[in-house]
Amino acid sequence: MMIGSEKEGKSNCRKHNKGYFVSIFAGDFSLHLPEQVCPSPMKNKHLVLLFIITLLAGWLVRRLPWRFSNIFQADLIEMDAQDLQSISIVRPGSAELLMERTDEGWMTEQDGRPVRVPVEIVDRMLQELSHVKTLRIVKTTRPDTVGLQAPIKVQAMLKNGRKEVFFVGWQTFDQESPATYIELDHHDGIYLVKNHLYDVFDQDAARFRPASAFQLAVEDISEIRFFWNKQDSVTVVKKNDALPVWAYGLVEWPGDSVHKWLKLLPRLNGTPFADHFDDSRSRQTLVTRISLIGRQDSTPLELEFHYLAPPEIPEDPEALAKRQNLSAWVLHSSQNPNNYFCINDTILLRHILYDLSR
Repeated sequence: MMIGSEKEGKSNCRKHNKGYFVSIFAGDFSLHLPEQVCPSPMKNKHLVLLFIITLLAGWLVRRLPWRFSNIFQADLIEMDAQDLQSISIVRPGSAELLMERTDEGWMTEQDGRPVRVPVEIVDRMLQELSHVKTLRIVKTTRPDTVGLQAPIKVQAMLKNGRKEVFFVGWQTFDQESPATYIELDHHDGIYLVKNHLYDVFDQDAARFRPASAFQLAVEDISEIRFFWNKQDSVTVVKKNDALPVWAYGLVEWPGDSVHKWLKLLPRLNGTPFADHFDDSRSRQTLVTRISLIGRQDSTPLELEFHYLAPPEIPEDPEALAKRQNLSAWVLHSSQNPNNYFCINDTILLRHILYDLSR
């Protein structure tokens, strides 16, 4: 069919399209295709308008303060906390802190000694590792401006062998909410994520170690036993609660004297850790053990006093550099079995060891 003019072509387009629809609705289900398809000018305008709107919306999202950023948060790192087997933390200038899940809880080591990680610290780490939510990508060529020139390296290992490694930078606030800059291992780009993570992973095994050797309720003690390594044992017993009199065999002490002696014991707390002590030689270095038994408590408090003769004090150069922290006398407590403590006050020690037992 030849189209003579534009007007005639438009007329034919309308006629054929009209015939197509009339044949259907009139019950004639035979298909009559139009000989000419006419483009719709409005359709092209709609496409251009949609493109402009999409482009403008994308620009607004990137440039304007977005108050509903929570809607667009995604899990940058996601894992099941129950599948975590170990967490490794390396702080700038510090040795690796490796925490591992055991049957007794989460444990780590410091100077070869086992240290239990407090439950509240582990729970906070597991909570953050299970969902690290990103707020936005940070475009910068200067990682030092967000604290990633010397970050904390965190590595989480799961049961299936999967490993997540990321680096923690400075903490900040984003729209008055806590946030942290992080960088993923083998991944370009810096992210701003929810919450303050630096405080969570800025940990040291020394902080996990109880700084006190023991806790003592002086009024509850009813029996004191001295077990000397090379001498006979001595037992001092409280004879009567109404009359505070203590006795060692036929020898009696007034209650004030024993009470004064008991008050000396808490002064042993607050001393440095004796990490130079070799516990494999504890039997050879033990001088005496004091057992404090309470009226109600069936488990006595055991205090061991060790003496390191010159051969037992390490003489290597590294140890000599820390000589001021070394002590010839070392305390061990049954309430803090994984640690040993220095005893630097020898006058206090002499009163504790000999005022009642000799």
